[in-house]
Amino acid sequence: MERQENYYEALRKSDNSGKSTLFIEFMLEIIHESFEELLNIQNVSLKNIDRINLFKSIIKEGYFSRKDYLKNFREISSATASRDLKFAFENGMVEKIGDKNATRYKFK
Repeated sequence: MERQENYYEALRKSDNSGKSTLFIEFMLEIIHESFEELLNIQNVSLKNIDRINLFKSIIKEGYFSRKDYLKNFREISSATASRDLKFAFENGMVEKIGDKNATRYKFK
C-alpha cells in the first residue's frame, strides 16, 4: 500500500515537472530492492539434510555415486559430499554398496 502511494506521488511529481526523472528513479529503486531480495533468497546455505532431501527428489531411484552427488552441488567440496553421504547412511536414509571410490548409494 505504501509503495502504491509512493508510486502515484512519483508519477504526479514527474507529471507536474514535465520530466520523468523522478518516476524513473522511483522505479529503479523498486527494481534494485527486488534484486536485493532475490539475491538474499538465493544465498541461503543448505545444510546436509537439505542437500540430501533435494538430491533425493532429483535422483528418485537407482544407485548413484559421490561424484553424481557433487555434480548437483558444485559449491561443496568432495569432503563435504562424503560427510553428507555418511550422515545419510548412518541415519538410514540410504543404503550403500562397494568401498572407497567404488561406493554406490541408493535411497531407501
